[in-house]
Amino acid sequence: MEDMARDVAALMDDLEIDRAAVCGLSMGSYVAFEFARLFPARVRALVLAGARAQGADEAERKSREDKLRMF
Repeated sequence: MEDMARDVAALMDDLEIDRAAVCGLSMGSYVAFEFARLFPARVRALVLAGARAQGADEAERKSREDKLRMF
């Protein structure tokens, strides 16, 4: 999630966007949350849609990592 959050920051840099409303859906919520944690000054608003408060368990984390490796 941290790598993807840093990729969002790099894209914002390339597009010369200083602050933005950040929205994540489902797994993207974890990326959006990590982005807000790493770059709080760059977040104008944060929307976490379809996220779970307890976070992923170990099996779900592994499944996500496997899916990410496909790309």
